[in-house]
Amino acid sequence: MLPISLIKSLLLLVLGGAALVACTPQEQPDVSKNPFCGHPSELDNHCLFEPGQGIALWLVSSDVDMPIERGVKISLVSNDPVEILQSEIRGLSMYMGRLPVNWEQAENGLWYADILLGACTDPKMVWELRLEVEHAGQSYQLRVPFTSYIP
Repeated sequence: MLPISLIKSLLLLVLGGAALVACTPQEQPDVSKNPFCGHPSELDNHCLFEPGQGIALWLVSSDVDMPIERGVKISLVSNDPVEILQSEIRGLSMYMGRLPVNWEQAENGLWYADILLGACTDPKMVWELRLEVEHAGQSYQLRVPFTSYIP
């Protein structure tokens, strides 16, 4: 049988190690892996799109992995006020129907939407965000492919 002092020392060592592991900072996601673009723009983790003259749009996701069956917040930032006319997500690598995207305007040039991507048999499903915006009386369409992952 082990002496009580040795058992206490081992227990303290195990608990101390567990505390160190639990307090270690988690690895931060690589913002260059924005699901909406292949490379970041000047706004770090945003992806820049210029659908027409004088309009710039940035898209960003709250989760770079775009996991299925988990809520994800997406944001749209514009350099000038825009009106979102229509928005939906469609599956590209597999038919998943049309998922409407309902945007809420937080302030001029800033929109948010909560989305939930469905599960399918493709572990790296390719989707397309379709967005129609109006700026200065002109309508612009944007089609942005992205990939989701099974968590």
